[in-house]
Amino acid sequence: MASTSDAAAFYATFQQLKGETADALSRSAADSAPKLAALRSALADARATLPSYDQRSYDLQVRELEARLASLRAEKPKSRFAFKRPASKPTSGTASRAQSASPAPPLSKSSTPAPPATTYTLSAQRGRILVPDYPDEASYTLTLADLDDCIIDLRSSPALTSLHARGLRSCVVLAPVMAGSAMLSDLQRCIVAVGAQQFRLHDTTDCVLLLHVASLPVVERCKGVRFGPYPFQAGGESRHEQVQDFDWVRPGPSPHWYLLSPDQAEILRSSIHASPTSTAEQLLALAP
Repeated sequence: MASTSDAAAFYATFQQLKGETADALSRSAADSAPKLAALRSALADARATLPSYDQRSYDLQVRELEARLASLRAEKPKSRFAFKRPASKPTSGTASRAQSASPAPPLSKSSTPAPPATTYTLSAQRGRILVPDYPDEASYTLTLADLDDCIIDLRSSPALTSLHARGLRSCVVLAPVMAGSAMLSDLQRCIVAVGAQQFRLHDTTDCVLLLHVASLPVVERCKGVRFGPYPFQAGGESRHEQVQDFDWVRPGPSPHWYLLSPDQAEILRSSIHASPTSTAEQLLALAP
């Protein structure tokens, strides 16, 4: 049977093991194989305590890492015959990747191998408009951490497949519709517009979530959060109105979240579209 507290604890464990595996993949197949095995084992042990949508999300992430390991092993024999070739081409390739990350420092890449599970982190910024993009990537995951009074505009990032965020204060996040999940925690007074297959929100207060989500969004340990429709174009059905509050099992509506009225949602949508150069504080002042 799925347990809320166990699922939340495993999320942190999974992210740590996944990060260690990604780091190992940047070094060698020999280093990464034991890390990936530990990740698989941890997921197998925790599976009985996880909701079905979490299981699918974790399985997908593990398969992506397995594909990277298989690709790394397939490339290894080729290097035996290529050591006498000039190093100019690999060098230029490395330089090109460094240039693609330079427009949005301090964006750090946790693993150098390319798709499908590249991860970037954008952290420790204040009072900025941030528009990171990685045109050379087929797909990637982005982590936002410890940002204050920032607008983070990810709408021009079609390769973004998953979004993680923690420690955001007075920020506005504008994200595309993604093929993966959005996992947010420890947000205060933020506006987040995002499309995802799964959406989870933890330990958050006084925020507006504008969602296009295929599955039931989940909140836990949250207060004063408001949900509304995604303000940009998106196809298919959205279930943003069917929020599951893991802290409210009684009959009747949860006191921890509510839906924006159509008028409130329209005012916010119009403001986001009409004010591309606004500061985060100016947009937050319009939030109901």
